[in-house]
Amino acid sequence: MICQKVPLSKCVHAHGAERITPEVLEEWRASGVDDDITRLNVRSLNGTAHYSYLLYALPRSERRNDGRLTQKWLNRYDHCNHGGWWCSGIDVLTGEPAQWGQFKPKLPYRYIKKKAEGDELKGFGETPQPKTIKYEAPRKVPTEIYALRVSLRIWSKIAKLNNVPLPDHIEHDPTTGEAKGFWSWVLSNPDIPITITEGAKKAGALLTAGYVAVALPGIWSGLRQPKDEFGHKTGLSFLIPQLKVFAVKGREINFGFDNDASASTRSQVNKAIVKTGKLFEKEGCKVKVVSWVAPYKGVDDFIVAVGDETFNGVYEQRKPLSSFKLLEFLDLSRFVDKTVEERHLDPEWLPPEDAKIIGISSAKNTGKTVWLTYQVQKAIESGRRVIVLTHRIQLARELCHRFKIPYLEEFYINPALGEKGFALCIDSLHADSAAQFNPEDWSGAYIFVDECEQVFWHALNSNTLKYDRVQILTNLETLIKVALTTGGKIYLADADLSPIALQYVQKLAGGYGIKTWVLQNLFLPNLGNRKLFTYNGTNPKLLLAAVINAISNGEKVLIHTSGQKQKSKWGTKNLEGFLKKELFLR
Repeated sequence: MICQKVPLSKCVHAHGAERITPEVLEEWRASGVDDDITRLNVRSLNGTAHYSYLLYALPRSERRNDGRLTQKWLNRYDHCNHGGWWCSGIDVLTGEPAQWGQFKPKLPYRYIKKKAEGDELKGFGETPQPKTIKYEAPRKVPTEIYALRVSLRIWSKIAKLNNVPLPDHIEHDPTTGEAKGFWSWVLSNPDIPITITEGAKKAGALLTAGYVAVALPGIWSGLRQPKDEFGHKTGLSFLIPQLKVFAVKGREINFGFDNDASASTRSQVNKAIVKTGKLFEKEGCKVKVVSWVAPYKGVDDFIVAVGDETFNGVYEQRKPLSSFKLLEFLDLSRFVDKTVEERHLDPEWLPPEDAKIIGISSAKNTGKTVWLTYQVQKAIESGRRVIVLTHRIQLARELCHRFKIPYLEEFYINPALGEKGFALCIDSLHADSAAQFNPEDWSGAYIFVDECEQVFWHALNSNTLKYDRVQILTNLETLIKVALTTGGKIYLADADLSPIALQYVQKLAGGYGIKTWVLQNLFLPNLGNRKLFTYNGTNPKLLLAAVINAISNGEKVLIHTSGQKQKSKWGTKNLEGFLKKELFLR
């Protein structure tokens, strides 16, 4: 039987002996991988061949006297008998074919995770959900990386893109088409950036597009964390040897992990990038992150959907790890309790009764004000006073009209109108204003802050508050504490709601133990209706000509520049003057 123990040399040098099936070739093509890369690194396995690839490192105790595997292991991997494909590349430490790889069976392994001792009461009444293992890796073997073999054509493309000359002599295998020595060349040229992704097909797609890429089998597989038998950390984490070899001073290391729709998964991905990236920075590497927008999850999906040229533009906009860490800090998904993707918010989507801080994140023109109107009326009907804070008088008046409550001026003329509450600019949140504001008067009130990001920014930075800012901010803190500790709530709504606003209110309320509930609507009304052009040249005259032509044809154009003042030749002030003059003359 093939389930007998196979020598390591046979496992390694058997690579390429079996032909790849058309179905597998098409699967890799669908991920944008060049056929030569697929044929060099992937092989189809049938029957019991997979045992030799997955269980070669099992100790003697896991085999019978005749060398055959015990029944436990035969049963665990019998689902692989239906066939599948195996992928392995080059061992970058030796330059030889790698023994480590992964097998993707046609029929994945599924199991139900057993509850640990003491978990009997957790998830009471819930049906345990089966887990699926999509890829199988060798047992009892530390995970490594995918460093895929390439053809001379792909190598030449990568060398040209990186402006690094090819070696004088390249050994070419006429049978397989492999150009040998590619990874030794990469290692000897630290000017070549390395992109780290998750999954062999994604590395293949990046190599096909001209980028040097290695793949991890999982987002945390690039590092090791020493632990004791109880799972407690016993030392500092470190890069696995197959990545450490690339970690030379000055080399650029890029991360191109998945853009997952799941908030919890995305949070884990970001943590893995930051922790692994810091280990590279410790070695003197320049670490950056390549990111893109939904609905494309993997870098291979993105490249296939938008093409190499568009991906090149995204790659050029990659962010340093320090900036990426800031973006992670601004990631609202960590706080989201309910996610929807609807054209309009449903007023019936209500927070739980015990929620004190309610956040609403939804794009413009998706019904935020309608939703808030419903909440205001509901609060008034229940006998609660409401106070609406804004940063602009016109916005306050518009909201008063929608909410059917008076604006500050009306309340000042006739105080009886403020029985149910009123709206005012945050500039008036002090005793010397027309409101003669006293936060102690708002026990049990419901506070509504529309466009909260701008309201708080205005309160903290606007010059119009500079003489009363201390009193205003003190009153804001007291208002929130008085309201929330006496049965009231605060509603924060914004198209760009961030954790900063939520945490600011939590802090003002007296701590992070107050129940917060956040609704996020992912619907984008203008998705697909706008085009974004990133100009990477040094002379934007052609771009400016295209802008003028577009405006002349009635198109709406929004220009983002990095300069403003007149000394900036292509800054906003000079562009504004030029466009006004040019379009007026026409």
